[in-house]
Amino acid sequence: MAFLYYRRNNNTLIKTGEPFSLAGYNLIYQLWESRGKPTDQG
Repeated sequence: MAFLYYRRNNNTLIKTGEPFSLAGYNLIYQLWESRGKPTDQG
């Protein structure tokens, strides 16, 4: 599940459009992909 950042401006919440994920949500898979999907490397 993704969430969005909000900014408070004069007691009004404004979406910043920046999504973020909770720690662990697809984190390991994304790190694995960013390293070129290595296998058998410990």
